[in-house]
Amino acid sequence: RPSAEDCHMDDRPMLELEVDNVKLLGQKCDEARREMNQHLVPHDGPYEHLLIPALSQIPLAGQGLFFASQSDHTLPAHTELCYYWGHLHNFQSSRNLRDTSYLLLLNGDSLVDPGPLPQVKARYINDPLNENRVNCT
Repeated sequence: RPSAEDCHMDDRPMLELEVDNVKLLGQKCDEARREMNQHLVPHDGPYEHLLIPALSQIPLAGQGLFFASQSDHTLPAHTELCYYWGHLHNFQSSRNLRDTSYLLLLNGDSLVDPGPLPQVKARYINDPLNENRVNCT
């Protein structure tokens, strides 16, 4: 257990319990996660202004993300267009999400969800599992 000095004042009463209250600890984690997610810093990529969500070329996929250059500018293969960012979750907190359509496993037990953030253009990238059907054209 941490010392009282290592804890926020609001959390110190939990140290007085003889047995850890796992439910209360989970609630505190959820509160901290919500607060952290309210203060996310936007991550705009270098081509963000040229990316447009539009109807996907993949049947039943909804929106896709397209590169709309004002010129004949083409991008080399593997160019980083934008960033996939959003609310951070673990498997436990992700079970409480109403919509997991945009949820992406980063590594281990870390997931990112741009679902509630329509300004995250990367959320519109579809993974067709077929290299002949891509959104960026």
